[in-house]
Amino acid sequence: MFGRRDGKPYQEALLGRRERDVLTRTEGRAFEGQRVLITGGAGFVGAALARRILKFKPAQLTLMDQSDSGLVRLEMDLHSPARLNLVLGDVSRISDVRNTIRDARPDVVFHAAAASRNALAERAVCATVRTNVFGTLHVARESAAAGARLVVISTRDTESAATLMGATRRVGELVSVCPSAPGFRPTIVRLGHLLDLPAGLVDGWLDQLRTGRPLLVPEGAGPAALITGREAVSLILKADLLGSAGQVFRLDSGDATEPAEIARRLLAWASAQGLEPVPLHASPLQEPRPSMARACDLVFTPAAGHPRIQYATQRTPDTRMMNRILRALREDLRRRDAFTAMADLRAAVPGYLPSTVAREEAASVTLQTAMGMTWRPLQPLSA
Repeated sequence: MFGRRDGKPYQEALLGRRERDVLTRTEGRAFEGQRVLITGGAGFVGAALARRILKFKPAQLTLMDQSDSGLVRLEMDLHSPARLNLVLGDVSRISDVRNTIRDARPDVVFHAAAASRNALAERAVCATVRTNVFGTLHVARESAAAGARLVVISTRDTESAATLMGATRRVGELVSVCPSAPGFRPTIVRLGHLLDLPAGLVDGWLDQLRTGRPLLVPEGAGPAALITGREAVSLILKADLLGSAGQVFRLDSGDATEPAEIARRLLAWASAQGLEPVPLHASPLQEPRPSMARACDLVFTPAAGHPRIQYATQRTPDTRMMNRILRALREDLRRRDAFTAMADLRAAVPGYLPSTVAREEAASVTLQTAMGMTWRPLQPLSA
């Protein structure tokens, strides 16, 4: 029962609606014979995207990721050596991105590489900025130079930028539309909270349920727009077919759902499978976060002929302002000044308010760096 976590009965019971695959087979054939590159290819979204694209027989599928073990596991799972090209690389290093795109010669780049776990991002400010801001900038610039279409896979957390992850990925959205090149067509896809994400909230609940432990429901997390991995992949591919420069797409996933309601749906589903009920226990967050649905920076409307898909147009940001912010952030990273980096992020995303956890961690890192620079012991003179 728990071995098939991707089964529709499980997913739809928690969604409270039918799963929506918005890509038709005919549309999928548009990727036949295409050269495709996926950054973050060993991650959950990147791997799911790779599996779907391989069904359409691309000329070549290149997967770039910094996890060697993740790439090896995925290679064994995909069983398609003739069309598959694996690249070990980090999007935060411009040389890795440039060499990968030069060798892959992609028609389309799906940029899925990101620091996407809120709890870890809050404790690693510089690493998150390096990946989500400069990694996206590198991919956008090199895709534009190569004449490839670009689809940036983002998150609906950017609609309130209440977390460091949301704020950095919002800046990533902005820098992705900055490169100017003839015919360059960057498209952005904002995904809701992934219901079947490994090591995610629901995955943890399934483990608790299987062992008869209470389900721990986080307090103060706020409602979330839910989406399955299959829905995410179909939306990403559909956006590449529909999009024009600067368009932002998301899936109409219904009303945002409170975590407690999702947990109750899971218990109802488990009861229907004959499992013993377990209680719900509140699990306070280290710091309550504002609801991601409290604000939205763009006005979304239904796409023509596709009522389940919403889109908005992202205007190209002021280039001089973005360059100033990028220069400041680059200097912050050089000095490992996480505290100032958060202040510079606020200049780009005014709605971002650093959490206590992030401020304390950033202050600690910045202080250690300053002390290291000030009190570094003298090295003995060589003979």
